[in-house]
Amino acid sequence: MDHEQIIREQDEQLTEIQNSVKRIKQNSKMINQTIKDQNIFIKEIDEGINQSKNQMNFAMEKIGQLLQTKNKGQIKCFLTLICIIFFLIFLLFL
Repeated sequence: MDHEQIIREQDEQLTEIQNSVKRIKQNSKMINQTIKDQNIFIKEIDEGINQSKNQMNFAMEKIGQLLQTKNKGQIKCFLTLICIIFFLIFLLFL
């Protein structure tokens, strides 16, 4: 092998390496974008969970206040509404 042929082979190898690096760069950009999209999705889910948690805490506080009452009419009304809700849920799944 002469010197020029060795240089051509090295140039070919360098070209292959360069192409591989370009593909890796493209893949890394796609992965980066995917991660950014997933982070946005996770933040939206987290906000939804926090909102649901706040609503649930509010509802639990109101139920706690209702159950502390001495008024039997309110308790009967509450229990009737609970029964109606369960009945509607039951009908929904039929």
